[in-house]
Amino acid sequence: MYPVYYARYYCFRREVIRRDLAALRLVSRAFCSSASRWLFMHIIANSASHPSKTPPLTRLLRISQSPHAHHVRQIDIGFRTADESYVEDLSTNLSDLLVKFPNLAALEFDGPPSLLSRVHKRVYMETIASVLHHVPLPNLKELELRFSFPQDFARFLPEPPSPSQIPLGDVMRRLRHLELCLDADIEGLEIRHGRLEPSIFPDDTSTSSQFFRLAEAASNLKSLAIQSWHILDVDHLVIPPSLSLRTLRLLGVSISFNVLLRLIDREFAPELSGCYLFLVRLKSGKWPQVLLHMRKLPRLVDFYLDFCGYSPPRAGSSSHLAPGQPVSSEQRLEDGAANASDDSALAFLLKHVNSNRISRGLQPFDDTEYRSMPERHMA
Repeated sequence: MYPVYYARYYCFRREVIRRDLAALRLVSRAFCSSASRWLFMHIIANSASHPSKTPPLTRLLRISQSPHAHHVRQIDIGFRTADESYVEDLSTNLSDLLVKFPNLAALEFDGPPSLLSRVHKRVYMETIASVLHHVPLPNLKELELRFSFPQDFARFLPEPPSPSQIPLGDVMRRLRHLELCLDADIEGLEIRHGRLEPSIFPDDTSTSSQFFRLAEAASNLKSLAIQSWHILDVDHLVIPPSLSLRTLRLLGVSISFNVLLRLIDREFAPELSGCYLFLVRLKSGKWPQVLLHMRKLPRLVDFYLDFCGYSPPRAGSSSHLAPGQPVSSEQRLEDGAANASDDSALAFLLKHVNSNRISRGLQPFDDTEYRSMPERHMA
C-alpha cells in the first residue's frame, strides 16, 4: 500500500531507469518479458530533437503493431523543438493511433512552444480537443493539459456540443488525476528581494470559468493540480460536492480561506495525504488558520509550502509567509520579515506530519526543513 496517494501510477521519465530496463531485455527471454512490461508502460512521444531519429509517431505506430501495445498505459505528447511537421503528423494520425492501445490510462499534453506559428498552435490544440471528443478511451484515468491561456481550454467545451462528440463530462468523471497548467509568459516572473514575483493575471471571469469548467466536470478526482505562472483566482472554481482529494497541488494562485478549506479540511478531504502549495496568495483568513486545519488531517504525510503570502492589499511582498496582520499595499516590509505565529504554526504542522510519517514507517522530515519543504517523489 502506498503511504502517500500517488496518482501518477504509470509515469517513468528517468532516462537511466529506461536504459536499465532496455538492457534487462537483452539478458534472457524471461527478463525480456518482465522488463518489457515496465519499459513500454510509459511512452514519451515528443517531437524528435534530431532529424536523424525515428519520428515519434512512427515509433508509436510500430509499438501499436507489436505485442507490447497492451503494456502501454501512458503516452506523453510534447515538444523538444518547434517542429511544424510533428504537429501535422499529430493532426493526421494521433486519434487513429491512440485507439490501438486498449489499456491506455493516462495522457499528458504539453503546451505548444512559443516559436511555433499561430496556425500550428491552433492545429495542435484542435488535435487534442478532437482526441477527447472523438476517441473512445474507456480506461482513461489521468489527464494533464498545459496551455498558454485560459481561453485555450474553451475549445474542449464547445457551445453547443456536437451530437457526434463523446460527452466530455463522461470523460472527466472517470478521471482520478487531473492537472491543468497555464504556462504562458514565464519571462514575466521577476526576482524581487530574492523572491519570485509573478505578474498579476487579468481578472477575467469569463476566461477563468472556461479554464475551471474542466475541473468542475471531474467530480471523482483523487488528485488535482492547478498551476499557473500568473496569479490565477481559484475562487472562480465551483468545487463539485462529491470531490474528496488525496493529493492537492496549487501553484501560482490566489484563493479565499473558505475555498481552500473546502479542498483541504478533514471534513471534505479526510484521506488527504499530500498537499503542495507554492506561490499561493491567501485572499482572506490567515495562514496559521490554514495550517491548523492541515494539522487535523489524519493521513497527511507529505507537504510542500513556499513563497506563500497574501493577496493585495494584505501585503505588497511575496515573503515566505507574509505577516498575518493586514498590511497596507503601500506599507513596505522589512526584508526577511516573518511572522512568529506563521513559523510556530509551520513547526506544529511539521510535528503532526512527522508523527504520521513515523506511524507509517517513513523517515521523518528534519525539523530545520519546515520553511521550505523539499518536494519528494512518492512511488
